[in-house]
Amino acid sequence: MKRIKRILVTGCLVIVLLIAEIIIIRNVSGYHSKVEVVFTKTAIPEGTVIEENMLEIKEVDMAIVPKNAVKHVKEVVGKETGTNMDEREMVVTGRLREAGESDEIKVVNEGNRLFSVEFKSDQVNGWQLSAGQYVDIIFIPNDNTNLQTDNIGSQTDNKEEDKDLNKGGEDPTNNLTNNIESLEYSNSCPGVQILKNIRIAAIIDEKGELLKGNDITGTPRIISFEVSERQDHFLAWAKSHGRLEVSLIQKEKQFKE
Repeated sequence: MKRIKRILVTGCLVIVLLIAEIIIIRNVSGYHSKVEVVFTKTAIPEGTVIEENMLEIKEVDMAIVPKNAVKHVKEVVGKETGTNMDEREMVVTGRLREAGESDEIKVVNEGNRLFSVEFKSDQVNGWQLSAGQYVDIIFIPNDNTNLQTDNIGSQTDNKEEDKDLNKGGEDPTNNLTNNIESLEYSNSCPGVQILKNIRIAAIIDEKGELLKGNDITGTPRIISFEVSERQDHFLAWAKSHGRLEVSLIQKEKQFKE
């Protein structure tokens, strides 16, 4: 009898140790739990109103699921595909739009136009931007060897000339910038010009498709700005005469559409 008890106790200990070993191995090897997400059953063309029979739920490794993945079929049914979707593709919110919603870039103020500029990540705050935000566009001219700042280089002897320049006087290197709305000269860096409070109309990826919200399915590449006629003339000139940087306005200063 004692022998049987000893065998049972030993067997229980072995099972406990095996379970503990499995848990440890999973943690060390980077084991990830599973999660259910929505996938397409078939290819769905752009502009198609999604029906329930076009979708299916699959259980996948949580490590490969992006934040904007759809986890419930009801969240998708009745919406349109914003782009072509392949068979067995994970459904993410950035590829969808409300039924009847246009995928065109919107202009808020009548009479404005769209102007696009290609940027690198370090010029646009690591692409922590989205359509509808308002930013400052900073222009640094190529011929900036004589630019002076408050803290770097010698100060000009002509204080009145500096004063006039900083108020928005004509830049000696550019005769195109008079009477442009929201265009200012930097107080600390004469020669540097700033377009203030410019609306981002859209962010476009390398395929020419619009990125929405926290969509991470594409790589941001181009910003489409909403600007006036004179502002787009300045930006066209600036693209070939220097570098453009985007300065993001603080959150509390953002305007709601």
